[in-house]
Formats: sequence, structure tokens, C-alpha cells
Amino acid sequence: MQINIKRVYDPPKVSDGYRILIDRLWPRGTKKEALKYDIWEKNIAPSPALRRWFHENPQEHWEGFVSLYSKELENSASVKDFVERIKSHDRITLLYASKDATHNHASVLRQFLQNHLHWLPHKLPAPLLKRTMENEVVTCRSYIKGVCFRYSFP
Repeated sequence: MQINIKRVYDPPKVSDGYRILIDRLWPRGTKKEALKYDIWEKNIAPSPALRRWFHENPQEHWEGFVSLYSKELENSASVKDFVERIKSHDRITLLYASKDATHNHASVLRQFLQNHLHWLPHKLPAPLLKRTMENEVVTCRSYIKGVCFRYSFP
């Protein structure tokens, strides 16, 4: 699965795939009819208290925010349901309103999803699946928590 992040104010593209608004609050200055999105997942956004704390001083609080938001995601039933719903999509785009393209909750959520979505070998073609299961033909280039995420085939 390809996971992209994009500001809600950027124009939509067909290549965005399944578009998910991930802010708890509706983006300022945007009409609901004008925003092209497939689903609004406000329950996976940072808690209001965490969001307020982070916005007091984003540069100084960034590392703490990443840690605390990751813990919120780990303990959230909404996130577990969300992960199950998006597994069937080949490409998703997480939409956020923040002006900062690198220090925002979308980048933390994308990393979290990349760490928790498992590579499903049953999506491989049958002959390759059989070779993979029997002979470990797939070469893994990146393991995260024991799961192969970046792989190549001979």
C-alpha cells in the first residue's frame, strides 16, 4: 500500500487514491461541498489536549508530540478499525490542514500505518507465492517489527 500525505488545500488528483481527512476540526475556510475526500476520520487525530500542547511550541515539542501521539494511536480502538478499513486500498492519501509539511500529525500517522500494516503474501501471484513460501525467494530490504515492508524479487 502506498500512503501519501497532502494538504487539504492542494488540488485533488486521480493518483491520490482513497482520500482521508484526518483532522479533528474541519479545515478553516473550506466548504464541505468543495473538499474532495472519501472519508473523514476525526477520531484518529491527536487528542485536543495534545494538539493544543504541541501548537504552543511546535519546534520544541515535536519529539514529545511524536511519542505521545504514537501512544494515542497504539491505544485507540478507532485506529484499529481504521487500519482494517483501509487494508483493501492500494493507495491512500491522508489529508491535513497544517501549514507545516513536515512537523504535523499526518507524518506521524503515516509512519505509524507503515509500521503496522502487514505485507500480505496472499496478494502475490500464485506461482510466486508458492516459491516465496517454500524457498523464501523474496529478499527483504526493510524489517519493521519482524514484518517485511520493502522487498525485491530475483
